[in-house]
Amino acid sequence: MNEQKPIQIFSDLSDLSVKVVKSPVKLTILEMLRDRDMEFDEIVSNTGKSKSTVSVHLKNLRETGIISEFISSMRSCYSLDDLFEQIARVLEEKADCAVLLIDKTKNYVLYNSPNRITTSSSVMNNLELRFSADWKEGYSFIGDEFGVVSSSRTARGFLICHDKIHMYVMCRYTKLIDTEIFPVFHEEFIRFLQRSRTITDLSEIASLSREWKQLADTQRSFLPPVMPKIDKLQVAAYFRPLVNVSGDYYTVLPISPTKTLLMLGDVSGKGLAAALV
Repeated sequence: MNEQKPIQIFSDLSDLSVKVVKSPVKLTILEMLRDRDMEFDEIVSNTGKSKSTVSVHLKNLRETGIISEFISSMRSCYSLDDLFEQIARVLEEKADCAVLLIDKTKNYVLYNSPNRITTSSSVMNNLELRFSADWKEGYSFIGDEFGVVSSSRTARGFLICHDKIHMYVMCRYTKLIDTEIFPVFHEEFIRFLQRSRTITDLSEIASLSREWKQLADTQRSFLPPVMPKIDKLQVAAYFRPLVNVSGDYYTVLPISPTKTLLMLGDVSGKGLAAALV
């Protein structure tokens, strides 16, 4: 008998997919439903399983499919705002999850679902005490008392952790989600964080470059654009700071037909600090 290979669960973004299904029963159901819609009794008959077993597998596939959709949507996220939008659209609206995103380095809440669980101070305190900033990389399951549990069967949520960024997802049907999807979730979360940080760094560099240019333009406005024409005296200037701006200053002021004042200034140091003085 040939071994069945995992097939793909597709989200709304049809070109993105996550291979997460290994159960032979789920694979059989998916193979049947991929070709056409089927009634529940027909699925039961074709699988040879009891109605209760098929019902559990169908619920499992539905919930796993929603989580898979969110994973796929993260691939088009380039900022925290993008991520927040997908959390609201998929995890909150479709999956009825509550999400808490915390930067443990700064102990700062990045996102908090408008839900009684994630807005509860007692829940926040429990999570703070039980999941420290140096919590292990990967995923963990969260139990009814908001501490770690070893199995998804007794979980009411899960934690995705990377580089001290904690994403808590409170989900009442965590036990129905295929466990194979959690490592995929973690990997995509890492890629998102790396992507968003790179874009943030580039944006900051671009913004800083604009600010440096403005400072350089301001400093040059203090210097004479051209040297004055003075009888029997030739004056020229060349100005090129080591960095964008500097503490150098000069000017030439004709005082009388026989007197000219040359002013030179050089503030100790280089760059912005010297230029500000």
